[in-house]
Amino acid sequence: MTQADLFKSPVTDPIDRAARILDVAIRRYEPVKVFSMFSGGHDSVCAAHVASQRPEFSGCVHINTGIGIERTREYVRDTCKNFGWPLLEYHALKHGEDYDEIVLKNGFPGPFAHRMMYIKLKERGIDSLIRDHKAKRLDRVMLVTGVRRAESKRRMATTQTINRNGATVWVAPLVDWTASTKNEYMKEHDIPRNEVVD
Repeated sequence: MTQADLFKSPVTDPIDRAARILDVAIRRYEPVKVFSMFSGGHDSVCAAHVASQRPEFSGCVHINTGIGIERTREYVRDTCKNFGWPLLEYHALKHGEDYDEIVLKNGFPGPFAHRMMYIKLKERGIDSLIRDHKAKRLDRVMLVTGVRRAESKRRMATTQTINRNGATVWVAPLVDWTASTKNEYMKEHDIPRNEVVD
């Protein structure tokens, strides 16, 4: 079944559409692993819950940037434990690196330094994850995110539903969800809320 076949009959319900997006991505790329990126926010926990309904679901990944709030890390660990989701936690900064020292040396990162800080705080962990789970040259590792177009004007213009970058396949199944869709989904599925987010 091709991606076009899967979308022949339009799916208007955002929750059904999320499942369809995952189905299309998994059928198209046949990933060796399907991980949900779980930051601790409510979008990411909903994406993890949606992904966990798939038999291909491998677990959640939390990138510990070293600058987040510990209560959020506890929320990630507790939620994964309660739902029985395997959790991998990757640390972004190299051993011996410290965010405070980076700021003291270079100043607070402004708009022009955003890419450099993203690499230091997130991309390294993601690169390690892909290296750890890609055994063969043509292997694909799927990363499910909670990105939604309705979050911001920038995301409305740039968010892609399925995007492959080398061995990494990024999937945003909640792309069309609104805040109310997310809140209703959490309530319906008894997903605990992160008090830090609230």
